[in-house]
Amino acid sequence: MTRTRQRGFSLLEVLVAFAILAITLGVLMNIFARASRTAILSSQYSQAAALAESKLNALGVEFPLEEGTITGEPENGFAWEITVIPVELQSPQPPFVKGGLPSSPPLEKGGRGD
Repeated sequence: MTRTRQRGFSLLEVLVAFAILAITLGVLMNIFARASRTAILSSQYSQAAALAESKLNALGVEFPLEEGTITGEPENGFAWEITVIPVELQSPQPPFVKGGLPSSPPLEKGGRGD
Protein backbone atom coordinates (compact mmCIF):
# COMPACT_ATOMS: atom_id res chain seq x y z
CA MET A 1 0.00 0.00 0.00
CA THR A 2 1.22 3.37 -0.88
CA ARG A 3 0.56 6.15 1.42
CA THR A 4 -0.85 9.27 -0.19
CA ARG A 5 0.18 12.64 1.08
CA GLN A 6 -2.71 14.49 2.66
CA ARG A 7 -3.21 18.13 1.92
CA GLY A 8 -3.41 20.77 4.66
CA PHE A 9 -1.38 21.78 7.67
CA SER A 10 -0.19 19.57 10.47
CA LEU A 11 -1.03 20.36 14.07
CA LEU A 12 2.56 21.37 14.75
CA GLU A 13 2.56 23.90 11.90
CA VAL A 14 -0.68 25.44 13.18
CA LEU A 15 0.69 25.70 16.73
CA VAL A 16 3.90 27.37 15.51
CA ALA A 17 1.88 29.85 13.44
CA PHE A 18 -0.31 30.71 16.45
CA ALA A 19 2.77 31.16 18.65
CA ILE A 20 4.33 33.56 16.13
CA LEU A 21 1.03 35.44 15.86
CA ALA A 22 0.71 35.70 19.66
CA ILE A 23 4.25 37.04 20.06
CA THR A 24 3.75 39.56 17.25
CA LEU A 25 0.45 40.79 18.70
CA GLY A 26 2.02 41.09 22.16
CA VAL A 27 4.83 43.25 20.81
CA LEU A 28 2.39 45.43 18.84
CA MET A 29 0.15 45.91 21.90
CA ASN A 30 3.19 46.99 23.93
CA ILE A 31 4.20 49.50 21.25
CA PHE A 32 0.69 50.99 21.10
CA ALA A 33 0.48 51.19 24.91
CA ARG A 34 3.79 53.07 25.09
CA ALA A 35 2.72 55.43 22.31
CA SER A 36 -0.51 56.17 24.16
CA ARG A 37 1.34 56.90 27.42
CA THR A 38 3.79 59.14 25.56
CA ALA A 39 0.95 61.10 23.93
CA ILE A 40 -0.76 61.64 27.31
CA LEU A 41 2.50 62.74 28.94
CA SER A 42 3.24 65.12 26.07
CA SER A 43 -0.20 66.68 26.44
CA GLN A 44 0.35 67.16 30.18
CA TYR A 45 3.74 68.80 29.56
CA SER A 46 2.16 71.16 27.04
CA GLN A 47 -0.59 72.13 29.50
CA ALA A 48 1.96 72.71 32.28
CA ALA A 49 4.13 74.87 30.01
CA ALA A 50 1.11 76.94 28.93
CA LEU A 51 0.07 77.46 32.56
CA ALA A 52 3.62 78.48 33.54
CA GLU A 53 3.83 80.92 30.64
CA SER A 54 0.48 82.51 31.54
CA LYS A 55 1.51 82.92 35.19
CA LEU A 56 4.84 84.50 34.21
CA ASN A 57 3.03 86.88 31.86
CA ALA A 58 0.68 87.84 34.71
CA LEU A 59 3.62 88.68 37.00
CA GLY A 60 3.69 92.43 37.48
CA VAL A 61 0.15 92.80 36.10
CA GLU A 62 -2.11 90.56 38.20
CA PHE A 63 0.51 89.78 40.84
CA PRO A 64 2.85 92.36 42.41
CA LEU A 65 6.47 92.21 41.34
CA GLU A 66 7.79 92.17 44.90
CA GLU A 67 10.16 89.84 46.69
CA GLY A 68 8.35 86.80 48.03
CA THR A 69 6.38 83.73 47.05
CA ILE A 70 2.98 83.62 45.38
CA THR A 71 0.94 80.42 45.23
CA GLY A 72 -2.39 79.68 43.67
CA GLU A 73 -5.10 77.10 43.45
CA PRO A 74 -4.37 74.08 41.28
CA GLU A 75 -5.52 74.59 37.71
CA ASN A 76 -6.10 71.58 35.44
CA GLY A 77 -4.42 69.40 38.05
CA PHE A 78 -1.25 71.53 38.25
CA ALA A 79 -0.29 73.40 41.41
CA TRP A 80 1.81 76.50 40.83
CA GLU A 81 4.13 78.74 42.82
CA ILE A 82 6.10 81.84 41.82
CA THR A 83 9.11 82.95 43.86
CA VAL A 84 10.48 86.44 43.22
CA ILE A 85 14.03 87.14 44.42
CA PRO A 86 16.23 90.18 43.79
CA VAL A 87 19.19 89.67 41.49
CA GLU A 88 22.30 91.83 41.50
CA LEU A 89 23.82 92.37 38.10
CA GLN A 90 27.61 92.24 37.95
CA SER A 91 28.17 94.98 35.42
CA PRO A 92 25.95 96.18 32.65
CA GLN A 93 26.89 94.68 29.33
CA PRO A 94 26.21 96.48 26.08
CA PRO A 95 23.59 94.82 23.93
CA PHE A 96 26.21 94.31 21.24
CA VAL A 97 29.97 94.42 20.92
CA LYS A 98 31.53 96.74 18.38
CA GLY A 99 33.34 94.91 15.65
CA GLY A 100 36.90 95.59 14.62
CA LEU A 101 36.16 96.69 11.09
CA PRO A 102 38.88 98.81 9.49
CA SER A 103 37.85 102.40 8.96
CA SER A 104 38.50 104.22 5.72
CA PRO A 105 39.13 107.95 5.39
CA PRO A 106 36.02 109.99 4.65
CA LEU A 107 35.31 110.56 1.00
CA GLU A 108 35.54 114.07 -0.35
CA LYS A 109 33.28 115.69 -2.84
CA GLY A 110 35.20 114.14 -5.72
CA GLY A 111 34.13 110.70 -4.56
CA ARG A 112 37.61 109.08 -4.37
CA GLY A 113 39.22 110.91 -1.50
CA ASP A 114 41.32 113.02 -3.91
